[in-house]
Amino acid sequence: MTSFNIRVPRTVDDVSLPWLQQVLNAHNSRVNVTDVVITGPMSQAQGSISSILAVVARGTEDSKNEHYDLAVKITKVEEDVSKKVVTLEEREVSFYSSAVPDLYSVLRVQNLDSKQSIDTDHNCCKCLFSVVSLPVPMCYFAASDQSSMMSVRVLENLESRGFAVKPFPEPFSLEETIVAVRALAQIHGLSHLIEHRTGTPLSERYNWLRDTAKERATSRHHERYAEGVKAFASAFPEHTDLAARLGRLTAEVLFKGREGTAGTPRVLCHGDCWNDNIMFKYDHGVPVSAMLLDWQHACYRRPTYDLACLLVYTTTRELRHTHTDDILYHYHQQLQHTLGTNEDTRLRSYTLADLRADLRADFICPVARWLMGSWAHPLHQYPQLLQCVEDIRDWGVV
Repeated sequence: MTSFNIRVPRTVDDVSLPWLQQVLNAHNSRVNVTDVVITGPMSQAQGSISSILAVVARGTEDSKNEHYDLAVKITKVEEDVSKKVVTLEEREVSFYSSAVPDLYSVLRVQNLDSKQSIDTDHNCCKCLFSVVSLPVPMCYFAASDQSSMMSVRVLENLESRGFAVKPFPEPFSLEETIVAVRALAQIHGLSHLIEHRTGTPLSERYNWLRDTAKERATSRHHERYAEGVKAFASAFPEHTDLAARLGRLTAEVLFKGREGTAGTPRVLCHGDCWNDNIMFKYDHGVPVSAMLLDWQHACYRRPTYDLACLLVYTTTRELRHTHTDDILYHYHQQLQHTLGTNEDTRLRSYTLADLRADLRADFICPVARWLMGSWAHPLHQYPQLLQCVEDIRDWGVV
């Protein structure tokens, strides 16, 4: 997917016909690009550290007309690009260039096994779902340039396939949440199979993958957490008890969570499950599939870290109180289907009870992240944060 002969663009002007010819030829040598149109920035998907351009490339393949709807993601040009931004951008490039091919490799095997489970006499599948998919956009090219500190990813434009972002803070419906957790379960299960089959922890296989179990909170983390607790107390002055409970914790909970089920395997987690990092496709208003975007925060954690982030950042308190068990049931079913029945892996014995316990233990993590980002987002605007803190108090987490 990557080639060292293709340079990384430094500006939008570098996204040209000759450059896209190289990119698409690396993917398919028979493609001849004849026309490129940059239709402009994708307003729904502008990140804080990346610019995303919608690009249409037209051409031919063996005399047949071809049309490519692309999203070209480039590091935003700043006078002084911070080391953190460079690291985040390089992590996503590494995800697409090394993890995604591995995930596809496992996916092909799992889908073959799934097809073999079809009961041909009755023309039905013994599994709940017939195939497992990879809920990430197709990547044509991903690379970083150490000298310019720029990164680029050329992805399929999911909007052209009917996918859309539900903007924050509009909450997800139950149906959207279930579709999203199924997508997470597919990534979690496939990544666990990579680890199981290679015998190597993912954090060792991928040196770019954050292993939070090996990290410790820095003085800056502690400072930002303390500032977040003060901001919480100021935003919700009538809840001094909650602020005091949060104040008894430290930024370490960001990396470890609270004590959950002993020995839960860790998986490749998305790590940043906000609304604008998930796109949905609908059929007559009903969500039927989800795609996970923006993998800069990919990490090696318990599966429930992603679920906790998703529930805290994208759902209402009413939905969590009423439907969390149903959401976990759908996640667990998709996880077990993704793992298949041919291998006895550690996650195969992961029960719904284990999942519930770990979710409660990890719920503090996205809350801590939200507090630590209080400098950018005034907390009084988000009553759902207060509700999450009340919930974890009732669970005995704080």
